[in-house]
Amino acid sequence: EGIYFSRVTADQLIYFLQRMEYPEPIVQHLQSQREQFNHLLFDVGFDYRTRDGQLEISKSAYYGYF
Repeated sequence: EGIYFSRVTADQLIYFLQRMEYPEPIVQHLQSQREQFNHLLFDVGFDYRTRDGQLEISKSAYYGYF
């Protein structure tokens, strides 16, 4: 299964990256350049499954068109 969101703001993308535990340099770059990204919208998504009643996220991704 997968869940995908479109038209995500820069602040929402930062939250997504933190929640999905992306490498800190990626998150820090976006945070430090937030003003330059504020006018853009992104797509994010993740694939998941449940195993023994627990949610497992198998992969995630983010997209931007510039």
